[in-house]
Amino acid sequence: DGVVIQIPRPLLSRIPEGAERENLIRQIKAQTGATVTFFEEGDGRWIVRGGQVPFAVPFLQRSVLWRGTVHTGQDGSKLDAWSYALLTERNSGTPNRNLVPDNREPDLDEVWAVFRLCRQLVGLTILADAGVQVLRGLMNGEIALGFTLLQCLVSRVTHQEVTKGPRESQAGYVCTLVRLWVCKRLTAGLGSFSEHPLLKVLWNIPTWLSSPAGEPRRAHCLQLLMMHSSPNCGNWMPWAAVLGLPGMQLSITD
Repeated sequence: DGVVIQIPRPLLSRIPEGAERENLIRQIKAQTGATVTFFEEGDGRWIVRGGQVPFAVPFLQRSVLWRGTVHTGQDGSKLDAWSYALLTERNSGTPNRNLVPDNREPDLDEVWAVFRLCRQLVGLTILADAGVQVLRGLMNGEIALGFTLLQCLVSRVTHQEVTKGPRESQAGYVCTLVRLWVCKRLTAGLGSFSEHPLLKVLWNIPTWLSSPAGEPRRAHCLQLLMMHSSPNCGNWMPWAAVLGLPGMQLSITD
């Protein structure tokens, strides 16, 4: 009915002591009903039992920058703070910001661990490709939406990995990310992805299509398409073909 949180040695000095520790224990007991016991031999350990354990863990993790490893009592699993937050959000059935690390971003290993808890990613080595699988699972309802997962999807390290990856993988990730935000009507921020050139284009296409000011350019594009397409084709033209038409690049960028 509880968990053990193991603290890395470099962060042992951040563990509260004396009156500060006693106040923290009382605060956790009052707000979550959980009991906290400290063991300082070797690597520091906190044992959390009873009450609402998942809501007690963030109180403790916050003081050590969410770097504690959580050992669960059910199956002996060892989870980093982000993976534990993902599972507790999932188990609670309701997204809850109070369960999510709030004073640091996830690192690359933590993002990969979260993605693997959501999807079978055997053989995938590019983070953008793995992320697309997670995004698709969110789109079709196979994966539950939660603040932990959304934060990992738009974190700084995810943005860095996606933007330095293959262009095709990068485009797939950004397009699927935009589709999820639009279809689910999400209001969460997109982090550094909000400045990605492709995302800016995709985000502005609806305005360009519906704005009266865009009418001359739209008419010119349609005219070019009719000039260079077979009237009985009845098929969508690929973007590469469309953008290669004479005058088309000027029309969409002027």
